[in-house]
Amino acid sequence: MSRSSSSGRVSVVASGISLALAIYTFVAYDKALEACSSWRSTSGWKTFGITYFVGVEGLNAPMLLLTGIVIFTGLSHYVELENRTKEYFIWMMALVTGVFGVFMSYDMFFFFLVL
Repeated sequence: MSRSSSSGRVSVVASGISLALAIYTFVAYDKALEACSSWRSTSGWKTFGITYFVGVEGLNAPMLLLTGIVIFTGLSHYVELENRTKEYFIWMMALVTGVFGVFMSYDMFFFFLVL
């Protein structure tokens, strides 16, 4: 293992949790609803008419599952890393946060802000 294996272990555990949540979201998604199975709607800047909606629709559920699988398998094979491992895991987790944010956003402002 590399010198900074603790950051790698934390990243693998965090990506495992996100994979488990993605599997749960995919399995629990109600296809009969054909609507947003949204969890949270929080207001953003009311002055500008910007709100932040997150949720899952038809195509988002498989994309979230695929993202969870890819990031978990990508981070679980970190044994070959030798240089700048902490930076690698920080940027990889920032990347996956952005990807999950893009796939779950309903507002175009935050879609392009995260993208």
